[in-house]
Amino acid sequence: KYPVYKTPKDMMIVDFVSAYPELKSYKLRGKLVGNMVVPYDSREEIERNPSKNLEVIAYVDDKVALFLLHVQGSGKILLDNGELINVGYAEQNGRKFKGIGTYMLNRGYITKDELSAQGMKKYLDKNPSKMDEVLNQNESYVFFKKSNQSATGALGSVLTAKRNIAVDRSVIPLGMPVFLSTKNPLDKKPINQLMVAADVGGAIKGKIRADFFWGFGDTAFEYAGRMKEKGKMYILMPKE
Repeated sequence: KYPVYKTPKDMMIVDFVSAYPELKSYKLRGKLVGNMVVPYDSREEIERNPSKNLEVIAYVDDKVALFLLHVQGSGKILLDNGELINVGYAEQNGRKFKGIGTYMLNRGYITKDELSAQGMKKYLDKNPSKMDEVLNQNESYVFFKKSNQSATGALGSVLTAKRNIAVDRSVIPLGMPVFLSTKNPLDKKPINQLMVAADVGGAIKGKIRADFFWGFGDTAFEYAGRMKEKGKMYILMPKE
């Protein structure tokens, strides 16, 4: 019963870059109300009062999994007829991303040891009355499009499990080879290997952040949901 939406028909993208080059890092999204452009609806507003401008790609049966799809930006949906479809990031409502983990921790819903995608999902599945309160802390809402490709990064190429990372492109240029030294989140064995910076993300900001792409499926979720390891990144730059 939970819809996966396409980009709203009434969403406006405001581009002032030609007049204000200093705004090149910003993409303004909103909608027209009267003769004014106002911020587009928040997560809570979209779910409480869905607009007629929203078209549904598919309905899913797990609200927390859908929330995680919004966080990841792409994924797969298993339909009732057995067909597996790919959905990729199309747009976002313009609201700032806010993680729900700290909120759940501060409210005493989970402990530090439970601070993972698995721990948060377990609590919310057991406490559905708290679900909207928690998920609506993140006003950001992602819209999708059907895709012929699996998870696709900001370079337009299909992501390769355990070989691609998402980065802040203002710090690490996309396409750069990056040697990563960190640990496996489950068995703590060292990971020392060459990766490629192939994607970006709303929560990935600064030179000390990267998101490790583990792939698709339950096993990948076990790793990705618990991945918060410290490490070092070495950007390999060509000599001039």
